[in-house]
Amino acid sequence: MEVLKEIRDEVKGTNSRLDQTNSRLDQTNSRLDQTNARLESLEGRVDSGLASLGERIDKTNTRLETVDGRLRFVEKRLKDGFEELSAKIETVSARQLEAEANTTAELVAVGGLIMKLHSEMVETTRHHEKRISALEKRR
Repeated sequence: MEVLKEIRDEVKGTNSRLDQTNSRLDQTNSRLDQTNARLESLEGRVDSGLASLGERIDKTNTRLETVDGRLRFVEKRLKDGFEELSAKIETVSARQLEAEANTTAELVAVGGLIMKLHSEMVETTRHHEKRISALEKRR
């Protein structure tokens, strides 16, 4: 009978320890339920944040496409403007070269006329000096 009492006491001790283990398990389950609830809430916020982020990314992409289109338009205008400016510069350069050539030719012609005028003036001056000399000799 002693053996049965010992077995009974051991069973009671084991039951007591099982009750404590069950109590701790219930507490752990409760904490797990709370953690799961917080994780589900966090998951919902993350999903909402990701959706919001996706919308913002879409809006940003749309705005970037608009900016890209405007930039291409400005680049084309600049390219066309530079091409037009380059053509005008080439025209001005050609006209300047032509004007310089004409000016050079005219300066050469003026130089020739000045030389001719100088020669005629020297000749006329000599002629006048001879006449003056001749008049002075007559007196």
